[in-house]
Amino acid sequence: MINEKKYKEQRAKINPTLSLIYIHRLYRILTNALTSILSKTSVTPNMVSFSGTVIAGIGSAILVFANTNHSWASIPFLLYSQLAGGVDGSLARKRGIFSPFGSWINIISERTGDTIIGTSFAWYTYKVTGSANILILAVIILVLHEGIATLRLITAGKIPPEYRNLLYSKKLIHGENKIMNFLIKTFAFTSATYVTLICFGIIFRAPLLLLIFMLTCALATYSAGLIKIGRSVHKIKLPK
Repeated sequence: MINEKKYKEQRAKINPTLSLIYIHRLYRILTNALTSILSKTSVTPNMVSFSGTVIAGIGSAILVFANTNHSWASIPFLLYSQLAGGVDGSLARKRGIFSPFGSWINIISERTGDTIIGTSFAWYTYKVTGSANILILAVIILVLHEGIATLRLITAGKIPPEYRNLLYSKKLIHGENKIMNFLIKTFAFTSATYVTLICFGIIFRAPLLLLIFMLTCALATYSAGLIKIGRSVHKIKLPK
């Protein structure tokens, strides 16, 4: 176990860019509460990771196989899968057992869960609208979302550890333009944003305007990520 002060210091260094995005602040409140509860039990971070994937699968099964009038029942499962993605790492740091293998399990679980959710939602949009175009649109959004997630992971894998803090710092989001800051912090297409918007899509039965909004956020985030990360990597000078 590590003391609370050291735990908070470690948390402050993890995903500084994500902590700036508004939707993540709401999830963090719930994540901290659940972490405090689980830290008093024998539940391990890897158990939380696996549970997130399993619960995502259950929610997705409801979305695919249940009557569309009861599809709302999948929402708690989908939201929990997002909480699990934050709780596992938070619990590991709180207990002082953070490890590369645990991080790998976390990444695999999150990517698998999001892919299952996105695929089931794409099918759901077809069920409620009967439109192949809507189905294709939902699949494109899923692909872009996974591209956004993969962009950061691949880049991190190619950058020496001592340079990652330079690349993924608050400067990646925070800048001088207040309007741009607000737009990024509000509409950045992270996993939390993606799944939350899917839940709205379930409630309102996959309206076209919501899917267009999701596509716009995904395209803007992916394009901005490519440009911003590419420029940051280009500026890094590795020692000879």
